[in-house]
This record gives sequence, C-alpha cells and structure tokens, in this order.
Amino acid sequence: MFMTNLEQNLTVENIKTAQWLQAKKPLLRRLLILVLILVNLIIWTIAVYQTILFIIYTPAYRDTINGLTRNWVNFLEYNERVQPNLPVVSNETLVYLGQDNGYHYTFVAEAENDNNDWAVSLLEGKIVLGNQTIVVSTSLLPNEKKYLLSLNQTTPQPASTPDLEITRIAWRRVRPELRSQLEIIHNLSFQNINFIPSQPLGNKIEPARLRFNALNQSAYSFWEVKAQIVLYQNNKIVDVYVVPITNWLAGKERSIEINLSRLIDFVSTIKIIPDVNLLDTSNFINP
Repeated sequence: MFMTNLEQNLTVENIKTAQWLQAKKPLLRRLLILVLILVNLIIWTIAVYQTILFIIYTPAYRDTINGLTRNWVNFLEYNERVQPNLPVVSNETLVYLGQDNGYHYTFVAEAENDNNDWAVSLLEGKIVLGNQTIVVSTSLLPNEKKYLLSLNQTTPQPASTPDLEITRIAWRRVRPELRSQLEIIHNLSFQNINFIPSQPLGNKIEPARLRFNALNQSAYSFWEVKAQIVLYQNNKIVDVYVVPITNWLAGKERSIEINLSRLIDFVSTIKIIPDVNLLDTSNFINP
C-alpha cells in the first residue's frame, strides 16, 4: 500500500531530476572536490602570503615598538638650549647721602635681562648694611636694562662695599602675541633734561633742581610709571631718585621738576629710565 502511494506522489519532473542527478553524480563529486581544492588553495595562499609579510615586516615592527620607548629627544640638551640666561647684576654702589642720626645710604646696581623670550617677573636680593638686612627687588622685560634700587637707608655705623645676594628669580615666558606690547617701552621718553646746580640765595643755599619733560608717545595710558633718575659725576653715581608719573595719558607730555636733596654743583651725565611692567595689565588705564 505504501509503495503504491509513493509512486502516485512522484511526477515526471521528479523522476527526470532524479535520473539526471544519478547520471551526473560522478561529475558533481569531482566538482565538489575541485571546489574544496580551490578553497584550500586560497586558504594556503593567504596563509603563505601573511607568513611572508610577517617575516618581512617583523624587524621593522620591532624597531617601531622599540622606538616608542626610545628617548629620541635629548631633553637635557633641549632644556639647556631653551633655558633663559640669568640676569646680570653689576656695578653695585653705595651712595653716601650724609650723616644725621645715623649714616644714610642709597644702594644702586645695574640689572640687565639679555633674553629675547623671557621676562624676569621678580628679581629679588638682599644686602647687609651694618646689622640690618635690606631686601631689594625689581622686574625686567626681555632685553631690558635698568636699576635695582634701595633709597635712603640708615645704619648706625658706616657701611662698607655692598654685598648683594640674589635670593629669588621668577621667570615668565613671553609668547609671540605679547611681543608688540613690549615695544611700548620705546615710546616712553624723557626729553629736555636740564640740571640746575645749587646756588646761594641770600643767607641760604638753594638746592639743586632737575627739570625734564616726560613724553608718552604710545597709544596706551598708565596709572603710574616710575622714572628712575641716576646722576653721575664722570663715572661716579652721586645721587638717585625715583619719581612716580601718575595718570600718564596716551600722547601726553608732562613737565616735571624736582628739588634734589643734596648740594650738587655739577653732573656730567643724567640717566632717566622708565620703570613699568608692561606684562601687568593692571598698570594700564582702560579706555
């Protein structure tokens, strides 16, 4: 009964397909074998190719890995090359001002920063006068030279040659966008400097005077700029003053006159240097 139902379910197309498969069975077997061989060849080809690449590039890969941990930059040499030069402090001088309830002195020294890209935001030192220690400090812009001062110090005993010890130096790197700001210092000038010596006036002696014009040729206004004034007789410093110029507006000229505290008959050289930290924005008057 079962065979009869199976034969009844087969169609002519089924029978032809079965006959074709039976006839092509050897061919299909060979075709399957060829496909398997082809797949195997592809796998082996890829394996051999990757092995060759591994052999070729392994030394370069190892060099690359080793290079990741190798110090290609000589940081010691680099740091030495970019490290700023120490500021130069020279010509340390004690100016004797006289004796009145002690001995009066002014300390003055030349300070110079010869770095192009580094500013000294703080140069601090100490000097010993008698039995007291005096702290002096200043700031220096790149390539700036000015005076390190301590005015009118009193000691109970005469002081000898000053001994300055630099105790602190703080640096600031000047980035390119700030370079133009540093040029302002060249637009602060002092002109028509006139020294008027001491002269008799009745029974008294009129003190020496100093007159000059302070010209702000920049486009910036300042709350205060200090004028460092150093008077020389030949190569000897005979007096030092610091005059604050307050509310110094852009493009304005100020006439300044000061009475000197000492009886000075003549001076050979008068140096007036503007003292202002151009990297400190609080020194500028906002428009």
